[in-house]
Amino acid sequence: MKHSTRGKAKAVLEDVAAREQDQETLALLKILALGRREVEEGRTVPAEVAFRRLRERRSRR
Repeated sequence: MKHSTRGKAKAVLEDVAAREQDQETLALLKILALGRREVEEGRTVPAEVAFRRLRERRSRR
């Protein structure tokens, strides 16, 4: 529900589940945007290298 004054939104009332879903969606969109920026900047490694690094880190534990 939206409350407006003189045609401008002043307050929004939404249930907790909807708010949490919105927050989760925004977080995922931010992650996607960061990933896209890294690709555009050339900050990527081949999957083969990434998985090898992960296996090496896990084996050191």
